[in-house]
Amino acid sequence: MPVIILQGIFGTIPSAAQSFTTMYLQWALEELGSDARLWHLKTLARSQCQRSVIQDGVKFYSGVGSPVRWTVLAGVLRSKLAGLGWRHGWRRLGGLALQHHLCRRSKTSQQDCVANAETCPVGVVADHVLMLLSHPESYAMDLRLIDAHETVHRWEILGASLGYYIWNLPGFRLLDVLYSGWPLFALLRALRPRLARLVNFRGAPHATPEALDLAARLKKAKEARDTGQRRLSRLDADYISAVSLCQILESHGMDKWTGCPLTSAHEALETALATASDLKEMERHVERAEEHLRKFLWWLQAPGEAWKAPGARIATLMFIAADCMLPLLARLQKRLEHLVELKRPTPAGAMCPALELPEQGVLMAEAAYAADFHQAMEEMVPEFGSRPVDLETSANQSSKEAWVTFLWGGTSAGAKRAAELNSEVIRTMVHSVRKWETHRRAFLVLAVGSLPARVAAELRRADLKVRTIRENETIPIWRAEFVKKPEGLGDWFTDRNLTRTFAQLAAWALKDFERVVVLDADTLVVQRCEELFRLPMHFAASLETHRDQETFSRLQSLGRTYLVNAGVMVIRPNLHLLRRIRRGADFPAFRYHAEKIGVMGEATFQSLIDTYLTTENYWRLGVVLWDQAGRFDGCRAGLGSSQVVSAWMAHGRVHCLLPIDYNFCADFPHVFFASYDYLAQAKADAPKQPARHLRAELIRKTLRLYWSSGLLRGLPKILHFPGHLRKPWQRWLPAARSPWDEAWWSAHAEMCRSSPTPCRLRC
Repeated sequence: MPVIILQGIFGTIPSAAQSFTTMYLQWALEELGSDARLWHLKTLARSQCQRSVIQDGVKFYSGVGSPVRWTVLAGVLRSKLAGLGWRHGWRRLGGLALQHHLCRRSKTSQQDCVANAETCPVGVVADHVLMLLSHPESYAMDLRLIDAHETVHRWEILGASLGYYIWNLPGFRLLDVLYSGWPLFALLRALRPRLARLVNFRGAPHATPEALDLAARLKKAKEARDTGQRRLSRLDADYISAVSLCQILESHGMDKWTGCPLTSAHEALETALATASDLKEMERHVERAEEHLRKFLWWLQAPGEAWKAPGARIATLMFIAADCMLPLLARLQKRLEHLVELKRPTPAGAMCPALELPEQGVLMAEAAYAADFHQAMEEMVPEFGSRPVDLETSANQSSKEAWVTFLWGGTSAGAKRAAELNSEVIRTMVHSVRKWETHRRAFLVLAVGSLPARVAAELRRADLKVRTIRENETIPIWRAEFVKKPEGLGDWFTDRNLTRTFAQLAAWALKDFERVVVLDADTLVVQRCEELFRLPMHFAASLETHRDQETFSRLQSLGRTYLVNAGVMVIRPNLHLLRRIRRGADFPAFRYHAEKIGVMGEATFQSLIDTYLTTENYWRLGVVLWDQAGRFDGCRAGLGSSQVVSAWMAHGRVHCLLPIDYNFCADFPHVFFASYDYLAQAKADAPKQPARHLRAELIRKTLRLYWSSGLLRGLPKILHFPGHLRKPWQRWLPAARSPWDEAWWSAHAEMCRSSPTPCRLRC
């Protein structure tokens, strides 16, 4: 047999690691919060990267922060699994799971485990199974879920991982996994015959003293359902993993007043399979099945309890030993794959950049959270107060102002395809600007590198001014000198045959205009925002709400602040300032600061500007204020400050922050991390109310904080969809779109109906 499945059935954590494990568990219980659907973004990468992966003497992964040689590892697994001859998707899965660790569609063969966990959490679960099958000793246990002082069965570890992602009370829905395209259920169905029981009991399973005792305690727990004091002992877990809970309930007459959750779930899944051609009807029955399966877990684990070893054993039973469920789930998933299969557009020249099916299931889970955030904003923001009225401007003044965006070109085939896609994205964004502006301003598209002739012509037909950035209008991106960049991550510029430059600096070279507002191509204007042109300072942008960064200055301040976000910038063109940035980049201290707060040791435009503003002693103020007529009224003295720096002082070497409604990042990581400060309190409240109510309260507290600090002044005026994997045009399943994604698609449809140039984006 090529793979010895049961090699190393039992394993322990070495004593030297027990103290670390205990500390890790304590940290996890304090920090995880209450919404398991979101946890993978903060904790999965840490725990799953605690192992070293070795195959046939080759080390594929060396621990936290190391890149993973996924291509080589996938090849080894494929060769091992190909010889097994199993059905139910094994051969396909042998390469699918690990190859999809390259979810970002990067050209590199190595990728950091953190990136894998953030983009393909369901795929990571599938990889657990593959690693266990191909090389059992390479599979380490999840330190969050397993008690460090107990001997743990390897199947139990697998059950913990699956249960944690899918069946923890507020975790991923069953529909999310079915739609994800990852054949987990087919995989587990093939795994089931090779599973040894955790514990073997002799005699009639329903007549043993253990069964009688368990039945009595289950009945007592039912009668005290709302107390939350029920706990499952290790013996109970062993016993129920060896027999069927439904058999115990039925043999003691308890199914008459409780029903058997597994039987009810089975019936619901059979109905869902029969109605799978009607997606809405099918989804309703799957949700009913999931409700019954959660009731099954309710018997065994009290709400709010950490998912530790006993719960892991039950998850093992449900996913591997529950033979009646897995075939149904596998068949249903296969049926869904055909029903929701991505139909690529057939007309010549059409494009569909949507992510493949294995990513759509994760996007569905994220869209549900973003939709809740959107609903809370719609309900709460009108209660906060009135909005400033947009200031009327003259046509003469508007002629000295311009909107600006950037379009990256390049000579490679991939760069040309990207330019065609992004030019249509830009036309959608421009359409939203034209819809809301009072006086028409020039709209400039600054091209980075060469654009396909057809793309440039179509942009000009849309009344956009296209010009290529000159070499003296920007500065080159230097190679990282002080912060080591991980190897094997590829190079975005090299892939497109572009010169590495900070292209956005060219906005300061637009000397024909007094004021420009720079918009990323992936933004969308949804309200009037012309008051941005009334700001007098040299530079204004919103803060980066994703994570905080260190402040660097000549005084080496120990305080902390946030990087600016370059998605929306208000700039006064100034060649002198551009020259000062160029000179600053010649100094090692300047480059060191920009690298340290950059991305993976490389300076970015945002880190460059933040470093310049702090090292040049610009007065960094708080949020911009407007009066009721939309006139600039000054800036707050700092984040959270109630003091106001008046308008006549907010000139010259001053930098103010835009409220986040002028650059509202509508992607999941941003709206989640906006609420992260309240997760500890949400965890404390977990036993008191349903998870959905907790999430709503979490969002409401965040919005109140944003309003009181001035960071939020109303409903978003400009939406921003940052990142590489969460664009609206990548979400082709309606369930994977938030209301903000739908707003983008509506604007795109409006643009295409009125555009003199064809639209190619069709999904």
